Amino acid sequence: MLEAGFDRFDFAASPRVSHRSLGGPFGGSDTLERDAVLPDRHNAHYRVRSNFAVLYAAAALAIDYEILPWKKTPTFRAIEKCMRLALATLATGTKEPAATAPAVDAHHLGRALKGRLAKAELVVVKPKQKVTEEQARARRKADGFKINGEIYVEPDRFKRWFPSQPERTSLKEQKVILAGREDTATIEKKIGGIEGKPRYYAIDVRALRRLASG
Repeated sequence: MLEAGFDRFDFAASPRVSHRSLGGPFGGSDTLERDAVLPDRHNAHYRVRSNFAVLYAAAALAIDYEILPWKKTPTFRAIEKCMRLALATLATGTKEPAATAPAVDAHHLGRALKGRLAKAELVVVKPKQKVTEEQARARRKADGFKINGEIYVEPDRFKRWFPSQPERTSLKEQKVILAGREDTATIEKKIGGIEGKPRYYAIDVRALRRLASG
């Protein structure tokens, strides 16, 4: 509305152009900055008031040029009210306490993982050996596999054991979980009798033993 009105208005020909559009009672931006009392002397409050003062100055100018059919006093009060609502949302000088993740006991995690593996159905796999249909069925049902001294656990099983991301991250940081990349905690592994090349949580047994006993 303001933009369309200013585009049509001939400022030079208007007899109502005067310096009172830029100041005076309920005039320009200095009016709101002078008359609107702030609840706090914080710099952020002054910046907010300055922004609303520019808004009021534009409205006052449009009222002087009869672009807006408003009165200055109610316009001032309305903009001042909006300013106070904006100021009310500021939490000057205070910050919300950062959410902290619960502390993870790495030693406890090591013992818990060791206990889970002791009860899990882990199939011993010897690479490059022919797999019978019965062995393939057993592997598809297994919780994981023992291959060359390392243990590979199905991701859904492992996440069921440790549903908390911080816990899994802690095990990776302790080098219990072996990962080929920084952006993932699992690795691809081709296992006979299993279709494709699924991803698994690879467990370093020696690192786990050290962590659980430490």
